[in-house]
Amino acid sequence: MAVFGVWFYILDYNYDWGVVEVTIFITVAGILIAAAQVVGTKHLVPKVFSPAQAVLVASMVQCAAFSAYALAPVGWSIYLILVLTAGVGSIGAPSLRGILTSMAPPEQQGSLQGALQGLSQLTNAFMALVYGGAFSAGTSPFWKEHLGGHFAGLPLLIAAFLHLMQHLSVRGAIAGLKELNLLDADSRERYSMPMPKASSFNGRASNLSSSINGIVNAMRSSKSAPQHEFFSADGGGARNPMRAAAQVELSDERRERPAAEGAGGITF
Repeated sequence: MAVFGVWFYILDYNYDWGVVEVTIFITVAGILIAAAQVVGTKHLVPKVFSPAQAVLVASMVQCAAFSAYALAPVGWSIYLILVLTAGVGSIGAPSLRGILTSMAPPEQQGSLQGALQGLSQLTNAFMALVYGGAFSAGTSPFWKEHLGGHFAGLPLLIAAFLHLMQHLSVRGAIAGLKELNLLDADSRERYSMPMPKASSFNGRASNLSSSINGIVNAMRSSKSAPQHEFFSADGGGARNPMRAAAQVELSDERRERPAAEGAGGITF
């Protein structure tokens, strides 16, 4: 999350931690979160929580965790909060991604993952500015004069608020999906619509192309056929209009002479 970009400033301001202390904390946090996502997603989600419940519970745990980080009085309490909340709080993102993946058809999986990755990068870039501005505001003289002191944990409270909003939005989305019964695999297949193979214009163009190919093939096959197969004995008309049209492609010599002598003098 983008809030980790201001952890160094917050920990240094509140607890006078140096580079070594902050690096150790971020390393421990990364290891615990990664382990919790691997182990928790494998054991907690199918056995204790459904994927939807995991997203809701994890967002509330993260909301409480960041609120506690913002108000932690001493440095060692940061580790205590991390240990207590990393397990359940870290299973929300994989569970939400799993729900979205299960609802997308196979041909759209790449687009879905790309959209999620792009959205994550844009969010991190934007929120880095927000958290940095919040830290600057919380430690500014204006804040001290009007609110009675500095508050370096303001970015963490913003992160807690965003997790609360995530909980409420996901809760509303899941309620809507349950009304449509879209969280059930059989219902997803019933509501899914196959992707169109081509537009109606392309379909008409394909039919026209097939017709043209059929005419061309008929014209090619007719060049070696005798003339009496195409015209009546008196030369008055064509027995087969398709083959009669094919005669247009004959050589210039045959175009110049009558097709049937003494009848009507049909020429091309």
